[in-house]
Amino acid sequence: KAGVGAWEDLPDSERTAWQALGWSADAWHRRKAAPVSSWKHWHELTPGEQAAAKYGLGFSETSWDKRLDEDLHEDESLAVLSSTNVPAEAPPTKAPAGLAGTGSDVASREAPAGAVGQLLSLGKMSLPWLRAVTQFLPRGSPLRAGAEFLGAVAAGAEEAAHGIVTITDVEEVIYLDDSGSMHGSRLMKAQALWQQMAKSLQESPARVIKFGTHKHVLQSRTTGFPVSAISLGWNAQSGATYMWHMILEDIKACYAPGPGRLRVFVFTDGHDTHSPEPYAGMKGMDALMKELISLGYNVEFHIVFVSDAGDDIMGLASTVLGSGTYVKDREAMLARYQDLALATGGGFFHLTGASSEEDAREAFLERIDSGSRSDVAAARREYERRLESGQGTNFDWYKALPPPPKG
Repeated sequence: KAGVGAWEDLPDSERTAWQALGWSADAWHRRKAAPVSSWKHWHELTPGEQAAAKYGLGFSETSWDKRLDEDLHEDESLAVLSSTNVPAEAPPTKAPAGLAGTGSDVASREAPAGAVGQLLSLGKMSLPWLRAVTQFLPRGSPLRAGAEFLGAVAAGAEEAAHGIVTITDVEEVIYLDDSGSMHGSRLMKAQALWQQMAKSLQESPARVIKFGTHKHVLQSRTTGFPVSAISLGWNAQSGATYMWHMILEDIKACYAPGPGRLRVFVFTDGHDTHSPEPYAGMKGMDALMKELISLGYNVEFHIVFVSDAGDDIMGLASTVLGSGTYVKDREAMLARYQDLALATGGGFFHLTGASSEEDAREAFLERIDSGSRSDVAAARREYERRLESGQGTNFDWYKALPPPPKG
């Protein structure tokens, strides 16, 4: 039931499905109104809401409408849908009916006949929703393998259809760290920021990639993308961290240098563990930048580094034990990420979830929303001030960058 148990204790897949339906921690715990989807019948839900309800929470059209009708019948005053209440009965939080071998009898009876029928149904979805729904299917099942294959084929076809795009104005590409270490509170915080940040990324052509051990295209190049679908597809289940070399190969495969800017947005919680030399580790960013500059790309990095309480505990333990190595290494990593962003004219934000970071959060979001040339120049000047003060990383590729734009 909604409001029973803690929002934070829900499994990630269920919580993201609820989020796609408009739920938040405040609504879940009755601190604000339940979302509009709570009193919609099935045919009134958007395709994205239907996908979240069906594949994320185990609903069918019949079971969804039956739950709603029962709620309305139990309380004719609609108090359960007021600003101080939530539906008396929340949808069942179980695996997708008919897909995992569990779920309601009604949902099971209504599932398409066999995996072929289900795959045909999935194949009608847009790429972002297909990627999202795949995350809810049982791991190791033939249906999930088929859905993953469909997703890979669809992504490849869409990317090929766009061809290599010359950067004539502003292009944007977002890389979301989907490695296992992002699981839990880190992903929750990153998802919340992503929902805010994505509102500013709807006007220029953009692509969205999640990466772990391998790269997965969540959204091929488009102007305006479904934020909820991207959120559902980003679930920290992609293994290790293959980053710098992946970014380089992805940019070269999809973009040709031109007079415009490529704005690169990266969410991550650590360093590259799986790129080949010289792209491995934190210094892999140097090899990446040297090659991009030599090829003529004008790239602007915006980086979100995600931390959680465990990092503070590790830092405290390191200090108590007298080594302090963990703290020093982490501070050096944060400084390098910040300097990469500033040197290329972008922005950096260390996301911890602390209330004290709200001003920095707002400034970062405003920087992304603005995207002005003066912001690029200001970031470069800040990097140079850090260099002069001895705080900045002295990148040997910095002087080879194109001059900051004027105006």
